[in-house]
Amino acid sequence: MHSKTKSKPNSKRIIKSKPNSKRISKKTSQIEVELQHVEDNFDEQTTKRTTQQQSVQSSSSSRPKTTSAITTDTDESENQDELTGDKQDDSDGDTLKSEVWNYATKLKNGKAKCNNCNREISCKDHSTTGLRRHLFRCIKIPSFMSHRNGSTTSSIGHDLKRRLNELVYKCIIEDGRTFGDLRNPSIIRLLEDIIPGYKPPTRRTAQRQLKRLCNNHTRWLVAELKRIDTLAVTTDLWSDKKMNSYMCLTGHYINSDSKLQSKVLSFTAFPERHTGGQISYTIKKELKRLQFYDKTHTITCDGAANIKKSFESLKPKRVHCLGHKLHLIVCNAL
Repeated sequence: MHSKTKSKPNSKRIIKSKPNSKRISKKTSQIEVELQHVEDNFDEQTTKRTTQQQSVQSSSSSRPKTTSAITTDTDESENQDELTGDKQDDSDGDTLKSEVWNYATKLKNGKAKCNNCNREISCKDHSTTGLRRHLFRCIKIPSFMSHRNGSTTSSIGHDLKRRLNELVYKCIIEDGRTFGDLRNPSIIRLLEDIIPGYKPPTRRTAQRQLKRLCNNHTRWLVAELKRIDTLAVTTDLWSDKKMNSYMCLTGHYINSDSKLQSKVLSFTAFPERHTGGQISYTIKKELKRLQFYDKTHTITCDGAANIKKSFESLKPKRVHCLGHKLHLIVCNAL
């Protein structure tokens, strides 16, 4: 009984599978027809494109003849200039239009070489501004003088400009001015009336030059204190209105002329916590960087608890500042 009931659905399944093969054959035939249509359309498009290209080439070849026949005597020079300019652009830089290339040679690395001094000047993005400026300084050709707002930017000499820039740096250091303070529009107009053609250095230039001056001063200080046997140091920590902390180390010594000298050894920001270990680490690091740690015998400072603790790991002796002591006595007495 069970075997007969199972055989019936199998026969039905076999019967149902026959129309599926017919459907598949129909679909394949439809797909082949569609592919033929696609191939026919593609062949038509390619033929159209080839005919269009041939017509464009024939029209372009006939254009110069028509334009040369239509031009008048007055427009002949302008058309010749345009044609020569196009030839120069199409030749990939073989013939250069600018006048600067009569005095310089273009290199393949994006730079130009001066024919007079053999110096290489950058010509990024095919710009010749820097090359013109160099050729004006090197060969003194008036046509290469740069102009801005009708006035020349190179109207003052390099020696005068260098001395004025040094005065600007001194103003920033001694007066505590910002790096771009002298680049304000009103200051620039004032300097333009006093010294025509002079513009103060930018913020980045001032920052770069001040770093250079700091490095030069450090080298000079290290060379001078190599002749000193002993050194006394005073230090203090304080915070400004914005709660930015700073540490200053000042060295006191007697020079070869038996005169007392005081020099700032280090002036650094102190963003860390004011713990004894951090204070001793910063003092030791700055003195070792300047090669003064072994020559330092005493460090004068205040009597704060963190300062006292910092000297547990420092070699120099601590001297309590008398000024701080008197200040504490007066404040407690009042």
